[in-house]
Amino acid sequence: MQYLNRHKEVGSANGRAAQLKIGRLHRKVANIRQDALHKLTTYASLEPQPTPIPSWEGSKRGG
Repeated sequence: MQYLNRHKEVGSANGRAAQLKIGRLHRKVANIRQDALHKLTTYASLEPQPTPIPSWEGSKRGG
């Protein structure tokens, strides 16, 4: 999308319009990423966590 602003004159109405389009797209992408991260972390925190199985290797006595 930023290629649209490449040849626009600085301060022109068309330049501002292109910049607004770029800003909208960036906001949309940022919101999608933030939503995906929120969903992932919420899912991970609500999932039952596996209980760790203790290792008995260290407690064996050498015979």
